[in-house]
Parts: sequence; structure tokens; C-alpha cells
Amino acid sequence: MELSLALRRAVHARLDAMPASERPLLYATGESLGAYGGLGAYGSAGAMLRRLDGAVWTGTPRAARILAELLRTRRRGSPEVRPVHGTGRHFRFVGGPQDLWAAPDGLEYGSWSRPRVVFAQHPSDPVVWWSPALVWHRPDWLREPLGRGVSPALRWRPFITFAQLTVDMPRSVDMPGGYGHSYHGEVVHYWNAVLGTGLSARACEEIAAAIAADLAPAGGSLPISDVSARILS
Repeated sequence: MELSLALRRAVHARLDAMPASERPLLYATGESLGAYGGLGAYGSAGAMLRRLDGAVWTGTPRAARILAELLRTRRRGSPEVRPVHGTGRHFRFVGGPQDLWAAPDGLEYGSWSRPRVVFAQHPSDPVVWWSPALVWHRPDWLREPLGRGVSPALRWRPFITFAQLTVDMPRSVDMPGGYGHSYHGEVVHYWNAVLGTGLSARACEEIAAAIAADLAPAGGSLPISDVSARILS
């Protein structure tokens, strides 16, 4: 966390010293512990909006303070798996690209103003939902309809659910893109929305496939999305 704070201070000091007309836009991103550390560099959600021009956070652990703040102040009636903050003016919580512009059932989004911030959290990602409180407390996401990819047999039980998610975490990185702790080609869609580049969904998928092909080892495939998996197979 101290490194994140030091980096934030150094970057903002450099930007603040530049003439406003020459100052570049500043975006941030992080996955898992990277998201935890990146968010920890800012004291609050409001402070983050004031200092960044946009961000994409994927697989963020529940211990992240800003995430906890947004969950605590989410719109009444919005589920923990896809919370709505206000009218979605700056923050969008998504389980996949299809959620960027469509609010959960019974709710509506207003216009998406800049800076735009995406929190991607798969319903089946144990890293996102793991918390020590699971030992003794049933969370909202287990009081709500279960999300995509979650076993319908999952129930909260003291100690047991905590142990289940703890065991699942190491295996969750081996899931195909869009499930578990695998945030791959979908991230192209998120950056397209945050940057406002206006690319089509097909163009985003082609970019994801090209990245997957570039990263694939010579002796096999290392797809970064289920789309690229089909292309490379």
C-alpha cells in the first residue's frame, strides 16, 4: 500500500507541475491485489474521481476500502453482485461486457459521465466474494439470486462457506475467460467504454483475439478469452 501511495504522489506531483494544456489524461487499472493496491492509493471514491480520468478494476477483493464504501452506499434495491451507485453516473459494476450499459432488473442508469470507472466482478470469482466475515455472517450476495456461473447448490453455512471459497481461490485463475478469476478479453470492452473510443463489440473481440494470439506460446495456445479460444483452436 505504501508503494501505491508513493507512486500516486509522484505521478500527481509530476502532472501538477505541467502546464494544464500539456497535461496528459491519467487512467488507472489493476486486477486482484493490484486493484486493492491501486484503490488504496486514494482515500475515497470522490478523491479517486477528482484525480483520475478513468479506471478499470477487475477482480477486486472485498477488503478494498473504496469498494466497501461504494457497496455500503449503493442504491437501495440493487444487488451486491451488481450494485448501482446513484444513477451510475461514474461507476459501473459489471459481470461481463453486456452489463456496461444495462442496469440490473428494475433499475435504470442515467448518462455515464466522465471520469468513468468500471468494477468487473464475476459472480463466480471467489477472490471477489471471499471475506473473513463469511465465517459468521451470510452476505447479501448469498441472500440474492445467484449470479452466472455459480453453482445452484451454493448455500451459506458458518465456517463451511468460508472454507469453500478459500479452497476455490487458487483454482479460479484456471477458468475460461468470463468466469472465476479470469478477466481476459472482456477487458478490451471495458476500456473501450471508459476511454469512449466507440469501437463495436466485434472490433473489441478481434482486438482480444489478436492479443491472445500474440501472447500464445509457440508450443500451444494461451487464450485470454473464450472468444480467442474458439479462434485459436
